[in-house]
Amino acid sequence: MSDFDFDRAFAGLFRESYGRITSVLAKEFRDLELAEDALQEALAAAARRWPDAGIPDNAAGWLYVVARRKAIDSLRKLARQRKRAINEQREGSNTPATPAVAPMAGMYGINEPPDERLSLIFACCHPGINQSAQVALTLQTLSGLNTSEIASAFLVKESTISQRIVRAKRKIKSASIPFSIPDTDQWPERLNAVLSVIYLIFNAGYLARSGGTLLKKNLCDEGIFLARMLVGLLPNHSEIEGLLALFLLQHSRRFAREKSDGSLILLKDQDRSQWDRENIREANELLSSARGRSPAGPYLIQAEIAAVHARCENADKTDWNAILEHYDRLQTIHPTPVVRLNRAVAIKMALGAEEALACLEEADLAEALREYRYYHSTYGEILLDLGRYDQASSAFEQALRLTENELERRHLEARRDVARSSTPNIK
Repeated sequence: MSDFDFDRAFAGLFRESYGRITSVLAKEFRDLELAEDALQEALAAAARRWPDAGIPDNAAGWLYVVARRKAIDSLRKLARQRKRAINEQREGSNTPATPAVAPMAGMYGINEPPDERLSLIFACCHPGINQSAQVALTLQTLSGLNTSEIASAFLVKESTISQRIVRAKRKIKSASIPFSIPDTDQWPERLNAVLSVIYLIFNAGYLARSGGTLLKKNLCDEGIFLARMLVGLLPNHSEIEGLLALFLLQHSRRFAREKSDGSLILLKDQDRSQWDRENIREANELLSSARGRSPAGPYLIQAEIAAVHARCENADKTDWNAILEHYDRLQTIHPTPVVRLNRAVAIKMALGAEEALACLEEADLAEALREYRYYHSTYGEILLDLGRYDQASSAFEQALRLTENELERRHLEARRDVARSSTPNIK
C-alpha cells in the first residue's frame, strides 16, 4: 500500500471509528478526557505500526482494545499516585471509581466495540452543561471534528469554541454526569440540543468544509443512523421524524451533486433521475406521519422545503411560492441568520433579485454572516443577476477567502471569472 493509499484509508477509519470508540470508552470509564486521550494514543500507535504491518481486518476492534489498555494504564498510574483518593472512592464517594479490569478485559476481544454514540450525545447534552457548549462538545467527541470546523458551523471564533469544550468536559467529570440514555420523561430538557447535534453532524458531511470532495458520506450516514435511533426510541414525534425526513431528502441527491471530473453541480442543474427514489419515498412517509400531529418545528419545515424540490421532475417546475411560504413560517419560529439567507434565495426565485438583494443588505444580517462563505456566494449570484459585475466579483472573492473545500473553490473561481468577463471595459 502506498503512503497516499494508507493515509486515505487511515483517515477514513478515523472518521468511521472515532465517535463509536470514544463513546464506549467514555461510558465504561466515565471520563471523557481519559477516553479521548487513550484513543489518541491508540491512533498514534496504529500510525506507527500499520504502514509496515498493514491495517488489520478489524481495525476498529484493534483500536478499541489498545485504547482501552491505554486508559487502564493511565488509571493504574493515577491510582499509585493517589491511593488515598482511590480508597475514598471504594468507600462510597460519588467520585467515579477506577473500573475493574478483569471482568471487562476480554469481553469484546478484538470484536467491534459496542455502539454507545447516542448515550454520549445525551451525556454531552445534559442540562447541567451550558447550552452553547453542548453541541460543540458533542461534535468534537462524537465526530472527531476539529475546533475550526465546529467554529465555522457556529459562526464564532475558534478560541471561543475551544473554551466552551474545555468547560463542558470539566462539568461532565465534576458532576459525574452518566453516559446513558435517560428515561423519556427527562428527554424534553435535552432533546433540542440532541437534535441540533445530529443536524450539525449531517451538515458537516453534506457540505464538507475542507478537502477535495463535497460530501463526507460517513458523517451523513452517522446523522441518518442517529436520527433513526431517535425515531425508534421516541416514535410519533414530529420533529424527530422531520429531522430524519430532511436527511433522507438531502442525501437522496448525493449522486447528482458532482460531475465525473469532480466539479460541483448546483441543485437547479442536477439530473433528478439520479436522485435516490427510495430515500424520497421513505421521507415522504415520515412527513405524512408527522404532519398535523403538533405545531411544525424547524426540522419538519425544512423537510417540507426539501420535499417541494423532490416532487419536481426538473428545476423549472419548482413551486418557489410554496417554498417561500415555508421559509416565512420557518423564520417566524427560528429566525437565525442562515434561515434569513436561505429565505432570500427563495425570494429571488419567487419575487425577483431586487427584493432578495434588499434582504441580504440588511445591516444586521450582513454583519452576522460576514465570515460565512455562503452569504458572499449568494450575494455574488444575486449581484450577477442584476448586472452589477464588479460587486459580484468582489463578493465571490470574499467567498473564496472563506472556502477551504477544493470543489467549492473551483466553482467560485468560475463564477468570479464570469463576473469579471462580463464587466465592460472602461475607456
